[in-house]
Amino acid sequence: MQIILKSKRFSKTIKIEKNENILFAGLRQGLKLPYSCASGTCGTCQAKAVDGNFLDSWPSAVAKKFVPDGSGRLLMCQTMCKSNSELQMIGPFGPNPEHVIVPDYFEGTLVEKKLLTEDVLTFNLSSKSHFRYQAGQFAMLQIPGIRGWRAYSMSNISTEKACTEFLIRKVPGGKVSDWIFSKWNAGDPLRFFGPLGNAILKPDEGDEHIFCICGGSGIAGIMAVIEDAITTGHLIHNKMEVFFGLRSEADNFFLDRLSSLITKAKGGLSVTIAYSEQEFLEEVQRDFPSLKVEFGLVHEVAFRRIENASSNKNTWFLAGPPIVVDLCEQKLLQEYNVCSSKIRLDRFG
Repeated sequence: MQIILKSKRFSKTIKIEKNENILFAGLRQGLKLPYSCASGTCGTCQAKAVDGNFLDSWPSAVAKKFVPDGSGRLLMCQTMCKSNSELQMIGPFGPNPEHVIVPDYFEGTLVEKKLLTEDVLTFNLSSKSHFRYQAGQFAMLQIPGIRGWRAYSMSNISTEKACTEFLIRKVPGGKVSDWIFSKWNAGDPLRFFGPLGNAILKPDEGDEHIFCICGGSGIAGIMAVIEDAITTGHLIHNKMEVFFGLRSEADNFFLDRLSSLITKAKGGLSVTIAYSEQEFLEEVQRDFPSLKVEFGLVHEVAFRRIENASSNKNTWFLAGPPIVVDLCEQKLLQEYNVCSSKIRLDRFG
């Protein structure tokens, strides 16, 4: 089947496979399309149906609350075509620049799982073809027997020799996390789509000093950004400050890796762990002396500690619980007058 995507200035006809959503079809054919979560929660990928027969794969999607009643709009990430169709685009639309990595479908195999805490683990996927991505991006995973796709950030940088690492927190009653924690075994296959997302470092566009505010499993993409900034030499002449929120000592993970990255950065990286439910951590301060420790909510700690937050030389990465991301973004835009182009985040959860 074919679908025509139109705006006032641009038109493109693409092929769409059976049971494929419109967003993925357009992205894998090299188009720049509006999206953020790619999973039906943010409402960014709206478009207006002009002609055709469509199938809504998630009628009760959270993002439906952002679709105006009677507008004729649909969510491209949740809509499939039952006939040749036509859409009027609403958000950014056009061909991607040549340097953009075009997303596609990949067949992966679980190499290993590593339990970090009672409810956090990393898992590594190998794929038949090299899965290229930029640090800070994410992929959509399709879990056998579970409807829809789920978004997870890659927590290591992309190299041909390394497997792709993802981080996941177990959600009580969550079908996907329960399957990954309990039912998925080494050697089992998994299909995924990517890379996606815009929470990436852009030195060519003027990015200099970096601030990261993240909580819990939101650290995943930030780990890749840190590693990339060190590997590419970005921190030779710039500074990076990371604020990582955890509840208590029982939730500690990645502290050893963060300490190692501080050493590799040779003065270019500072990491503060903010604990929201514990006020004394002698062992952490003893075992990881290069890490700074504060107490309180991570965004409150960060804005208390950061100087010159309004500088246009700063780039901000936000990740973690939606409420934390929203509060940080609002504060940066309204109180510090930070340009939106200097705030990097992807809304999925």
